[in-house]
Amino acid sequence: MTELALLNTAYPDTNPWFDLREYLVNGWRSTGSQTCGVSALPNLLFWPMRLVGDDATSNQFMAGIPLALLPPQNLPLPIYMPVGAAYCYVNRTSRLISYSSNTMAGLPLWDRKGELIVTGMTPRGLPF
Repeated sequence: MTELALLNTAYPDTNPWFDLREYLVNGWRSTGSQTCGVSALPNLLFWPMRLVGDDATSNQFMAGIPLALLPPQNLPLPIYMPVGAAYCYVNRTSRLISYSSNTMAGLPLWDRKGELIVTGMTPRGLPF
């Protein structure tokens, strides 16, 4: 896990936060230097992210995530955006995170303008 940059936090040795900005793809960007990270708790990963999709070209907003940061299976995470709430999917197989634009999933065809907030926890997969 040493290849991931640590975010500047109060207790980096006991509660590390890893910077995930380098894994943003397709024009997605974070709202600030501390707003795209994951916290490694003993048995969980906490995923709070605030992203902007104004220049985004795809629903896929992260790719190439290290396996140690992914849960043991594909899992959904809640997301919030200007048009409502839905889920994004943490995909262990392809190592990416994307959200569904399927209107049947309760998410209208969002034009990706504005802020996307990801929040939630997944179990830890591989040990760090």
